[in-house]
Amino acid sequence: MGGGPGDARVPARPAGRRPRQDAERGAMEPRYQCVALGPVWTWRLLGSNHRELARSASRFPTLEDAASDAVTTAGQATTATIEIAVTPDTTWHWVMTVDGAYRAASSIGYARRLECARAVDRFRENAPTAPVSPTPLVHRRLGVRPTGPAPDWWRAEHTLLPRTTGPR
Repeated sequence: MGGGPGDARVPARPAGRRPRQDAERGAMEPRYQCVALGPVWTWRLLGSNHRELARSASRFPTLEDAASDAVTTAGQATTATIEIAVTPDTTWHWVMTVDGAYRAASSIGYARRLECARAVDRFRENAPTAPVSPTPLVHRRLGVRPTGPAPDWWRAEHTLLPRTTGPR
């Protein structure tokens, strides 16, 4: 192999080092994002890789209430009680409680307890310093299907062909 322009080599990354995440590549700082779910609001904590680290354990009537709860949760994240438990479907989840009230919970179930414990560590590391994003996420169609006939363009593209069986 010659080393010409088409022969780009990528140096190996040292063990234990993460790849550099630039803003131009889409990386962002961890942040709380308020989410509209129909008439109610909630929040979620997103990591720098845009993955959901936690979500609110409650629903709120307004965007301002959800944002206020995210700020309160951020202030309590390092000292609050977090319990890890296995659910009937055999996945591990965590929940944060303050004075017996649920405040935040894991977004997903984990196959192993160790993975869940690491998720708790990520939450405790990112939650206290994460700001609330000024841009909420609004779900415009929360399980509502349009009524009436489908538009002509949709019917033309989604016409089902008759099922055929193989040679007999």
